[in-house]
Amino acid sequence: MYKDSFNSTEQFIAILNNDMTIIDANKALLDLIGHDTLDICDVPYWELPLWEHSTEIQNLIMFSFESIYLGEEVKFETTYLDENDEIKYLEFTIKPIYDEMEEIDSLIAMGYDVTNIKNTQIKLLEAEEELEIFFNSGLDGYMIRKLEYPIELNSDNHNIVVDTIFSKEKVHRYNEAFKDIMQIPEVFYNGKDLFANAKIYINNESLTNIFLESLNLGYKKIELNFIADDKSKRYVEITIKPVITNGYYMGCFYIVQDVTKEKMHQDELFKMANFDALTSVANRRYFINQVEKITSLNDFEMGVMCLFDIDNFKSVNDNFGHDIGDVALKNIAWKINEKVENLGIFARMGGEEFSAFFMCDLQTTKEVLDEIMQDIRESLITIDKLSITLKITVSAGITVVKKGDIFNDFFKNADNALYEAKSQGRNRYIVSKES
Repeated sequence: MYKDSFNSTEQFIAILNNDMTIIDANKALLDLIGHDTLDICDVPYWELPLWEHSTEIQNLIMFSFESIYLGEEVKFETTYLDENDEIKYLEFTIKPIYDEMEEIDSLIAMGYDVTNIKNTQIKLLEAEEELEIFFNSGLDGYMIRKLEYPIELNSDNHNIVVDTIFSKEKVHRYNEAFKDIMQIPEVFYNGKDLFANAKIYINNESLTNIFLESLNLGYKKIELNFIADDKSKRYVEITIKPVITNGYYMGCFYIVQDVTKEKMHQDELFKMANFDALTSVANRRYFINQVEKITSLNDFEMGVMCLFDIDNFKSVNDNFGHDIGDVALKNIAWKINEKVENLGIFARMGGEEFSAFFMCDLQTTKEVLDEIMQDIRESLITIDKLSITLKITVSAGITVVKKGDIFNDFFKNADNALYEAKSQGRNRYIVSKES
């Protein structure tokens, strides 16, 4: 059984006497050197054909005797040409075997074919050289992180690989742009600390999914934002590119771009398209779009639609001018939005008309409307430099919205209720008869 195991392994094993002469060798080693056991029996291990091309390795083996007898392992690497004249890489370890008295009885030398790992390392170095010109030029940040030992990647162990990345992937190099953009202390450059620190935090589940996707697709782009050292908000795009060669995960390239200007421009375009320039609340188009999305959700059950109109607003514009009218519009919009924003969405529909969609029941909506009406009723809008004081009131119409209701229908119901409130003297709200 011992001999079967000895000869079935792919490791290259030799058993040595205390003087490092060979006692026995397994089939893998014999096949590798092209000899049988009798040819190499009693031959010093350092005289094997494997290292005859290197006196350095022969001397290393020869003079490792003392280290081994101090209980240390001796490791060394070598190369050879296979039958196709391709370079193969081997890693060998020599260590002592102890008897029952804990005395060194013999030695064992074990070799491993590390060609795939070596080739992966070589390709990574070549890739690094190709990226050299980018590292110290341009505006983008670059980082390379490595594992000390490559880990084989297969369809069943992606989670294990991610755990290894989080715990053992170490920074190899980075450029100044990476440091300037990320503004993270270098102590956080290793493992998952790069994405879980005082400035940037991604929870473990999300971070795991990000790296799993990068392994499955070959790359992953994420967008993060944080408060920069100058207190401004910074947006960055990070491309995570695993280095996988010959089925082994070696490390990862991280490319970082500061996309703050682009993001701010996009945000500005979004605001211009969806928010009212004067009052900064949502505009008509955005309001309708959002309400239709809300009412079409599977879990939507009930809401309340409300339309507001500033009472006698035309007289404000006629008597004081549109600039004063704009001040009144902004003041009223802010007061209503302050009460609505935590319960739903509020918008300016045009002119002096506003709308709100409450994601709560009718009673809660009525209580909020009572507060809004009272707040506006008791407030004075004062423009000191013109010695103008305005007293403003609003009217409102509300209707209950249920699952399946059509926007145009419940909007019309609220509009009819608003008309009724104005007909009854303004400065009040009316609940639609359809509610």
